[in-house]
Amino acid sequence: MMSWLAEQRIQESMRNGEFRDLPGHGKPLELEDLSG
Repeated sequence: MMSWLAEQRIQESMRNGEFRDLPGHGKPLELEDLSG
């Protein structure tokens, strides 16, 4: 139930454009290789 609610709020925020000005928007993620 909590994951559904969180997903709904994320989707609403995306529709409202609340994530547009985040640092790194439109850039690839720099992930660490933790396989070792």
